[in-house]
Amino acid sequence: MDDFGAALRKKPAFRRLSPQKRRFIEEMSTLMSGKEPIQCIQIFLAYHMRMENEGIRFTPDESALMKECLLEMLPSQDRARVEWMLGK
Repeated sequence: MDDFGAALRKKPAFRRLSPQKRRFIEEMSTLMSGKEPIQCIQIFLAYHMRMENEGIRFTPDESALMKECLLEMLPSQDRARVEWMLGK
């Protein structure tokens, strides 16, 4: 799987995130590096829950940005399943 963090860093919306949100996303991206798509989804969902538990809320646009980048990184055969899992 391609680098989730690199895909996000290319997006202007990522640079507008608060430093705290960017830090969480960078940590998540590091954990995803070199993992299989299903493992990346598990990391993505776990970090999303962790951020919510720590009171870090993403706007709908910020959440859509992360989902979009995640889906861009997946092989085409995995996208439909992941879209379903994420409720897209």
